[in-house]
Amino acid sequence: MQPILPTLPTDAMLPTEKMLSTLPMLPALPRLPMLPALPKLAMLPAEAKLAIEAALPNEAMLPAECNEASESSPSVWGSVTGQAWPSNVPLTIGGPIPKVDHPNATILFAAAVAQQTPAMTDAPPAATPSRPSTRSWTTLWYYAVVVLTIGLLSGVPFGHAATRLRGMRRVWCVVSAVAYTAVMVVAVVISTVYRDSPTPVGGMIMIITIVVAIVHLTFVRRWVHTAPQPRGYDPAVGAVLHARGRRDEARRIVERDPSMARELRIGRPDLPRTFDDGGLVDLNSAPAAVIAQVCGVDPAVGQQLVDARTAAGTPFVRVDDVFTYSDVPYPLWDRIRERAVVVP
Repeated sequence: MQPILPTLPTDAMLPTEKMLSTLPMLPALPRLPMLPALPKLAMLPAEAKLAIEAALPNEAMLPAECNEASESSPSVWGSVTGQAWPSNVPLTIGGPIPKVDHPNATILFAAAVAQQTPAMTDAPPAATPSRPSTRSWTTLWYYAVVVLTIGLLSGVPFGHAATRLRGMRRVWCVVSAVAYTAVMVVAVVISTVYRDSPTPVGGMIMIITIVVAIVHLTFVRRWVHTAPQPRGYDPAVGAVLHARGRRDEARRIVERDPSMARELRIGRPDLPRTFDDGGLVDLNSAPAAVIAQVCGVDPAVGQQLVDARTAAGTPFVRVDDVFTYSDVPYPLWDRIRERAVVVP
């Protein structure tokens, strides 16, 4: 049998309620002014965010990103605080905000400025506008392939263009490559089967295909050379990475075939050549001035490397051998390693 709980009177209070009833009433908190409505995904600048976190109205700085909003800051300040911008406070980027007797002046002002500054929105960056490439000659071989192969390889240029494009244009190029290849196969089959026919149907199909493919490639080349760059792509970074890849390839040639490396004049930018080694210099044969220029060191350091080569008496086997015979400062070793090569 379960125990029967005692019945409490309706006006009875539990111990916790009695304890709470004896506490004094807390005073009502003052209602803080509401922040102005910010645009969707708006972000406050770093300085304003720090000011809000610290809640120090008299130590905030005008956000450095608010170049456009700085001209209208006095009017914004007046609408927020109800006071005019003091004439003795210069309105400069990074300058102080006037001291006023307003508990939330800094927060409101920073929010209002952030609301007026388009640069502080977290909207995705606009796509890079497409513009014609200055190297449109790099796809002139599209026409050559079609003409020189009598249209038999008409699909090759479209396949190459598909690797350079995205979206529906890529799909269109793939479909075109398959279609032109199929048409040329049909034309060859017809020419073989009806070889004795007075009407060269297969030859006519080839000629029409060549003309249509050339006209079609005119538009495809425009697509290729006006395709937007990938987001975040930096041509300068791409050039550095390309040069680094060329240096790695040149070093592999030196390791596998030193005779070829000498014929290609790897590491000798002072001599006429056609091979691009990515900016290498041969420590076994290059002059001191060339070594200093390519490695980005002082001419005196370049002369030290040449003197080390003379002191060694034999060609260097590794790049690090040069540091054994010279007093090159240690901080320059990595810079020299990046551009140096030793050709036996």
